[in-house]
Amino acid sequence: MIENFFWDLIGAATIAVLGYCARLLKENRRRLALLGTSITKQKKRIRISAAYLFRIKIDERYLLILGGNIDQYQPVGGVYKFFPSAKIIREELGIERDTKFAEGPKAKDDIRITLPGKNLLKFMNWFDARIGREVDTWREFHEELVASGCLSVQNAIDTFEPEFIKRAPTKVQYKSQMGMDELLVFDIYEVILNEAAEREIRAAMNGDDERRFILVEETDITRECVSVDGVSKNIAGSAKWVISDGR
Repeated sequence: MIENFFWDLIGAATIAVLGYCARLLKENRRRLALLGTSITKQKKRIRISAAYLFRIKIDERYLLILGGNIDQYQPVGGVYKFFPSAKIIREELGIERDTKFAEGPKAKDDIRITLPGKNLLKFMNWFDARIGREVDTWREFHEELVASGCLSVQNAIDTFEPEFIKRAPTKVQYKSQMGMDELLVFDIYEVILNEAAEREIRAAMNGDDERRFILVEETDITRECVSVDGVSKNIAGSAKWVISDGR
């Protein structure tokens, strides 16, 4: 009986260990993929863009804005920024600014960068530690909705309670437009507008001849295009990550 109990105990322990390892592997498969890339592409430079995007819905449709760098509609949001305290880590990891898009003083600390592939995992470990970089999401919300005149400061403050939804499960892919591999990091937040904010945004859209803001259906996002005043307009591929899918 004691011998049977012993083997039952060993069996239960083995199952528990294997289950734990399976969960650990599942939770860290993205890290393992990044580690693999760090090894296989260690001498190549990889582009990284790390941003936060907002899921904002009005009448069950998604609010998108016209992009500043590319003529397409995209979710409200933007890239995170480095803080001055990140100077050392930027030097240690060989981080360089990616200047293919916005330049100038406002963009100089954007986490839109390139670095040696060997440092990819180290960078993501630093990024996920949330030290030395922007973690608050108010800046882009204010810039794109308040500073643009779409939403008043008071209504923005009253309705701004961003809830983190997910990290988009992206991976390193070759981007022909950039001529290099890139990793796009998207943190998705949801902001549920109060009635006053909804009314104000609707009024702003009705008086916006430039169509800077639009509401689109999920099918428009899936197709990555929408008809605006009879003209077909592109929707950024990143918009698919804000679609409500239970997360």
